[in-house]
Amino acid sequence: LWAPTSISRALTLLMAPAAEAGARSYALRSLHTCSIQDLAFFIPQLVQALRHDPDSDLGQLLVEAAQGSPRFCHRLMWALEAEMRPEERSDPRNKYWVDVGGQRFLQVMEVNRQHFRKRPPATGGTAAAAAASPARD
Repeated sequence: LWAPTSISRALTLLMAPAAEAGARSYALRSLHTCSIQDLAFFIPQLVQALRHDPDSDLGQLLVEAAQGSPRFCHRLMWALEAEMRPEERSDPRNKYWVDVGGQRFLQVMEVNRQHFRKRPPATGGTAAAAAASPARD
């Protein structure tokens, strides 16, 4: 097998209108080796590449990355929302968003409980309390 390629080259392969299955597979294997931080940097391009994702393989990779990082999930969610066309927002096949009382909400299919933890009780708002609760990615 070939060594993984860069994210930018993988994106080029994925966005080719008639990309061959072998080229798509190689690009996706390369993206699977990337860190969440590297993928997050390329979220706008990855969202654009979804428009050329006939088998939803890239979409599945992004869902897996989002399940592993609340921050990545948040950035991806808003990038997807920003890229949706009006007709896509109203399409009933759009299973990720739901209108409730005129407001749009992202439907959560599965929750990864490890991203929810009990925070220590506040101790008067000191900096020590904030330091005891490290930021999550």
